[in-house]
Amino acid sequence: MVRAPRPPFGAWPRGLKVMLAAFYTGASENKFLAEVKAGLWPAPEERGRLRIWDRQRIDEAWDRRNEAEGDDDPLMEALHDREA
Repeated sequence: MVRAPRPPFGAWPRGLKVMLAAFYTGASENKFLAEVKAGLWPAPEERGRLRIWDRQRIDEAWDRRNEAEGDDDPLMEALHDREA
C-alpha cells in the first residue's frame, strides 16, 4: 500500500488529488471514492484526466455532516434547550 505524503501541519494545498483527499478525510482511497459517489463528499474538479478535490469544499461537507449529526445528539439537544 502506498502511503499518502503528509504535508507539514497547516500546509495542506487547496487542491487535493485523490490520495491526499482520502487521507485528509481519514478514509482509504476506495472508501473515499465510494463516499463521493454516495454524495457524502463533493465531486472533484475534472481537469482533463486529473481529478482535484477542493479542500475547502471537503471542510464544508464535513461541517454539514457534523451539524446534521449534532441535531440527533442528546448532548447537543440539551445544550440547545439550555440556551433557549
